[in-house]
Amino acid sequence: MFKTPPFKITSKIIEHIQNIFLILGNLNYNVFKAHSDIRLRKINNIKSIKSSLAIEGNSLSLDQVSDILNGQRVVAPKKDIAEVKNAISVYEAFDQFNAFDMEDLLKAHKLMMNNLVEDAGKFRNAGVGIFKGQQAVHIAPSHKEVSGLIANLFSYLKESDDSLLIKSCVFHYEFEFIHPFSDGNGRLGRLWQQLILAELHSIFKIVCIEELLEKYQSEYYDALHRSDLAGSSEIFMEFMLEIILQALEQLKSQIGTSIPNNFTDRLYYAKNFIDKFRRSEYLKLMPELSTSTASRDLINGVKNGILEKINSKNQTVYVFKKS
Repeated sequence: MFKTPPFKITSKIIEHIQNIFLILGNLNYNVFKAHSDIRLRKINNIKSIKSSLAIEGNSLSLDQVSDILNGQRVVAPKKDIAEVKNAISVYEAFDQFNAFDMEDLLKAHKLMMNNLVEDAGKFRNAGVGIFKGQQAVHIAPSHKEVSGLIANLFSYLKESDDSLLIKSCVFHYEFEFIHPFSDGNGRLGRLWQQLILAELHSIFKIVCIEELLEKYQSEYYDALHRSDLAGSSEIFMEFMLEIILQALEQLKSQIGTSIPNNFTDRLYYAKNFIDKFRRSEYLKLMPELSTSTASRDLINGVKNGILEKINSKNQTVYVFKKS
């Protein structure tokens, strides 16, 4: 049995979650197209890597990160280059990580901190603190507690009935509070929140949240600090949900919201949201379609092996076949 981390659901959290689901529902065909657009995902990964490392003090520019990714020579501090190369390796392996698996967290840390720390891929064995000048702004729990605290956090992540939006923010905050590694906690905590969000919707594989966190870096650290003082994570949750909403708005303007003109892409777009459904539910996702067009989509989906038809007439239900 896990212990739920402390937090309260505020009206602002509820409002942000409603708006996030609203925009997810309004992002139409081009969301699916963007998800399968390797170039767009590459561009946003470069931005994520640059921004997440910049928050930690890395000096490389967006162009330099892009050059390293493309195998070009970059003149910069060796440590900064190594951090970028490691982060590239992690983001390239993104789809291989299980957000609910603690062992995968250790694997990701080993990749992220390879040749940067001696204990890459292992929890810390000493106390750590976060300092602002000479002042300690956060003293993490004892290293003896780390394994148990992280195990409980993953149990919450796997077993709680909370929305994945809530769990992603709670995980991010609690991970930074525990500070389980000697170094690399910030960049890994941000990566893991994205992994959790990708379990909610695949579009989060290309949403660039880190760029906004770099822009609002002082507010980011302030939200973490104020949650520490409150002993509860809702302040950080409100901040992060607002950032996620802004990131989705940016992506929306980047890719648009048009409906495709062929049934195959419309069906694969719908697959992001529904699995077993009636024609009426299909139409709700794309209200611009006529009833006759929706019917033809479903008939063609069955003919082409995308869908399976169950029952008939008023009882007809469609199910996406497993690929």
